[in-house]
Amino acid sequence: MKFIIDIPNTLLWFCIASGVAFILTILMERFGKNLRTRIGTFREFGILDLEFPSNCKEIPSIINGIKKLPEAAQQTRVRKSLLSILYLDFMFMPAIYGALFLICMLVAVKSHDFPKEQYFFAGLAWAQLFAWCFDIFENICLLWCLRKKDLGADLPQRLHHAYVIIVWSKWAIALIGGISAFMMLIYYWLKGDYNSASLNWLGIYIGAVLLFLLIRHMAQSKKKKVSMG
Repeated sequence: MKFIIDIPNTLLWFCIASGVAFILTILMERFGKNLRTRIGTFREFGILDLEFPSNCKEIPSIINGIKKLPEAAQQTRVRKSLLSILYLDFMFMPAIYGALFLICMLVAVKSHDFPKEQYFFAGLAWAQLFAWCFDIFENICLLWCLRKKDLGADLPQRLHHAYVIIVWSKWAIALIGGISAFMMLIYYWLKGDYNSASLNWLGIYIGAVLLFLLIRHMAQSKKKKVSMG
């Protein structure tokens, strides 16, 4: 297998993968509105609360708190919403890590005059496969916790440490790859090293981002009105 791959229509596939990721994010956030738990008092929680537990008791507290909600229908709704988010996340993974792979590999191909930088970005592209595997492990852990009849008050210490390391590693790989690649693309743009077709795809991508942010803003505004009402 070639380490550096010149993929035809890279920006087209990047826009498609990013668009799928945006759509799935909106769907997951819609299910996220239903997430409630009871830890002493009733409170909302999000998937990030499960991704970044401060200690080995936090995940069990949130999941066990779902079972302490006063109504069985509410417990079922929260549980189904959380399961839906986790299942949608399995579809989100190839979209987001595929998009990051494509953009990092595009920078690697463009950096042919700088061998060290070229291999660095190609390495970041392939590293997204590790991030994807880490994300799968994370979801499997959460599904295991959610389905376990007697989760207990805390996670096993080794599992908690492994989970925290894997989640942070996943985020680090994705953020370093994405930020570095976009910074290099901005550099090439300022240098004038681009073609007119790239500008068209850039416009499409920016349009998709703005549409995504608009839909999120509208959804959050609607949520505030409902909670105030």
